[in-house]
Amino acid sequence: NRSLISYATRKAFSHVFGGDGKSLGMDTVYDVSHNIAKIEQHGGDFSANMAGKLKMVFQCVAVSMCLYVFATGSEKVGPVLEWTTGAFVWISVVSTVYSGTVYIFAAIRMVRNLPATSG
Repeated sequence: NRSLISYATRKAFSHVFGGDGKSLGMDTVYDVSHNIAKIEQHGGDFSANMAGKLKMVFQCVAVSMCLYVFATGSEKVGPVLEWTTGAFVWISVVSTVYSGTVYIFAAIRMVRNLPATSG
């Protein structure tokens, strides 16, 4: 249940950081899961596109490299590996923003084309 997850998340953040969810800026901006379910229910294809798949590859490589650097110690890895790790982290960030933008615009187009329903 989304409400229970939101409540538990706000409570955990309040416990760790102090204050309530509102003072921590934890307002729910938009709940997309309900609309994605509607899109798929009406035959819309919301599967991962190539940008999303590449983003996942970049993230996996970046995380693997970061874990290796953290495990061995940054002073023990060479500058080439350190630079490459940083490059993959930034490639992951840029590809995540790009694929998220593509995903949001695809969702907007699909939601606009949904038949009007109550609920």
